[in-house]
Amino acid sequence: MLKTFYAKSFNKDTSGDGKEECVICLDEFKGLNSNVMELYCGHEFHNQCILKWINLTEPQSVCPVCRHPLNPSFPSDI
Repeated sequence: MLKTFYAKSFNKDTSGDGKEECVICLDEFKGLNSNVMELYCGHEFHNQCILKWINLTEPQSVCPVCRHPLNPSFPSDI
């Protein structure tokens, strides 16, 4: 399954004071049940945003923030 291969998906509680945003769409994670996906490098995105990113950049998908490879078979020295 694509989601579990690349990241973990969860509902994020964003009811606190800290404003966090998805760097792909630049919208804030809103509400008690924001659908968020965290990549193995620790960066978080809206589920639909990162899945679109992954589909557009396959097979050499990297994190849009730190460029960490999302595919373990892709060389990490990019």
